[in-house]
Amino acid sequence: MLSLENAFDPEELEAWHQRVVKGVGDRPFTYTVELKIDGVGLSLFYEHGRFVQAATRGDGETGEDVTANAKTIRAIPLRLRRSSLTASRVEVRGEVYMLKRDFERFNRQARRRQEETFANPRNAAAGSLRQKDPRVTALRPLRFFTHSYGMAEGMEVRTHWEFLEVCQQFGLPITDHATHCHSFDEVLAACRHWEQRRERLPYEADGLVVKVNELALQARLGMTHKSPRWAIAYK
Repeated sequence: MLSLENAFDPEELEAWHQRVVKGVGDRPFTYTVELKIDGVGLSLFYEHGRFVQAATRGDGETGEDVTANAKTIRAIPLRLRRSSLTASRVEVRGEVYMLKRDFERFNRQARRRQEETFANPRNAAAGSLRQKDPRVTALRPLRFFTHSYGMAEGMEVRTHWEFLEVCQQFGLPITDHATHCHSFDEVLAACRHWEQRRERLPYEADGLVVKVNELALQARLGMTHKSPRWAIAYK
C-alpha cells in the first residue's frame, strides 16, 4: 500500500496534471476526485464473497492482522452482496474513521469513567482498531469506506468510477462525495468546492485525492518506488 504524492496549491496540482498528460500521450482520459478522510488505512480480503482477513497498512508492505476487530465494524460486510460482476478473490482498501460527533461523545464518556481519551478522531480510530480484545473494538463507533483495491480476480472493470459503483453493489461503503471530472478545470472546481466546505463535513478530511479514472492508463503511468504516478493528494 503505497503513499501518495502531495500537492499543496493549484500550481503543484497543475504540474502533476501536465506530467499525466505527457505520460498518457494523445489518449483521452478523465479524473475522479474523492475526499481524503483522515482515518486509518485498512485492507480487506474476500474469497468468493466471504470476508477472510483484514490488515492495517503497516509499513506499506507488512501490516498488522486485525481480522477479529474488523469483523465488529458494522460497515464492513462479512459477505458481499451478489453483483453482476463477481470476484473470486478481491482485496479492497479503505479507511477506518470516526465521525466528529461520535468522537466527542466517546471522549466525554471516557472522561466520566476516568478512562483513556484521544487527541483526535484518527488516533481514536487507530487505538480502537488495534485493541487486543475485539469486544472492546465492538463498543467503539468505528466506520469504514472503500477507496481502492489491490487485487480483484474475476472482476473486470475499466475505470475507477466503475469500481466504486461495483463496491456499492457488493455492499461495501464508499465515500459519500466523489466526482467524475472530464477535464482538469472540473478537477480544480471540485477542489475549490471542498476547500470551502471541508470544515462542515461530519468527519475529519485532510484533503482530496485526484486519480486518473481509466485503469489501463493507470497501468501505463505506473508507479515510482514510493507512490503511483496516476494519483495525487491535494492538501
